[in-house]
Parts: sequence; C-alpha cells; structure tokens
Amino acid sequence: MKIPPLDPLVIDDFSLEENSAIVTCQADFDSVVVTGLADINILSAKSENAGREIAVSASVGKLEATGNYDLEGKAFFFLPLDCNGEATVTVHNASVSINISLPTQDNPEPNIEVSFTVDKVEAYFSNLLNSEDLGDVLNQLLNLFGKEIFDIAEPAISREVKYALEKLIKEELK
Repeated sequence: MKIPPLDPLVIDDFSLEENSAIVTCQADFDSVVVTGLADINILSAKSENAGREIAVSASVGKLEATGNYDLEGKAFFFLPLDCNGEATVTVHNASVSINISLPTQDNPEPNIEVSFTVDKVEAYFSNLLNSEDLGDVLNQLLNLFGKEIFDIAEPAISREVKYALEKLIKEELK
C-alpha cells in the first residue's frame, strides 16, 4: 500500500460541540488545511497480523491549521458567540497515537483509533464576537486556556483525523 502525502492534510469540514458550565456552542469548520506533518517524528511503529494491524506513535514540534469557522452559542451564560470568519490554530509539541486495523473479508471497514496530546495551543479567530476589541480579548483568553480547550475538543478532533485517514485508506485500497 502506497502512503499518500499527508502534508498538507485537507479536512473538508467538521463540527465541534461544547456544553459546559462556561460555554455552550456549536463550531463548524470548513476548508481546513493542516501543515507541519512533514516534520513528524515517528517514535514507534509496530505491525502485526501480516501487516493488517498497525500501531504508530509520533510527535511533531508544530502543526498549524487554517480554515473557516462558524460559531453559534453563548459563553458565561450571556455572551453571544454568533460569528464567523477565518481561523488559525497552532499546536506545539503534539503527540499522536494511531492504531489501524485494515479491512478484511470479515470486516470490510478499516478500524482506526486516534488520540492526541499537546503542550500548548495558540489560536486566532477573525471577527470573533463580530467585534475587533472584544474579539481580541476573547482570542487572548483562548490562548491563555488553549491547552485546556484543546483537551476538551480532542475527541472531536481525533474523530475527524480518523475520518480523513479512513478516506485515504479506502481510496488506496480501491
């Protein structure tokens, strides 16, 4: 199986939903381009079952994702989050663990598990709160709590990376 290029990794669209004491929102992203995967360091790679099961652990110093966002919801029970624009998110010192079971006759779909950890996250959302001044303040708060926010969003991000990998595997196996 030939491994297709992953840098840049293009994710057509995905959504994140958060319902916590601080924020209730739905964030939709589209045209997301992730760069920096070319600098990934493979920490371990293991293959079993005649290459049908693959486990990879890797790290990268910096990944950057750019794309468009549409945000609806509320923060702190009263602050409206109805806005859209361009977004840039940079993660520093990211680690990823990927386990892949390739399709078989008994199970025609690939099974993929993905998980991430990061040390730091920086983000900038243009037009946040439809106000330059308030948007700048909220962007600063996002950066202050970037890792914590990423940890909350990690399951949805992992799911989207899983879908992107499934698509690549299915295309390669055609």
